[in-house]
Amino acid sequence: MADADKLRLIKAMCIDQAADWTKKLEPNERATFNAFKQAFASRWVKPALLKFRSAREMFTKKQMLDESVDNYAN
Repeated sequence: MADADKLRLIKAMCIDQAADWTKKLEPNERATFNAFKQAFASRWVKPALLKFRSAREMFTKKQMLDESVDNYAN
């Protein structure tokens, strides 16, 4: 697939906040697919360390009284 085709496709796939973000990119970040890919990754892809931190916080968080299983059974 040609570089220009990839750029058109990826811009069409970006929705909501990502679509707004693509409109604010510098011209050099939109010039090639690789430049766009780098800009996208630096903005939207979390480093592995942050992914593990999020998982740790989720599994070590204390359950609140209103979050009990009984509240969702009915």
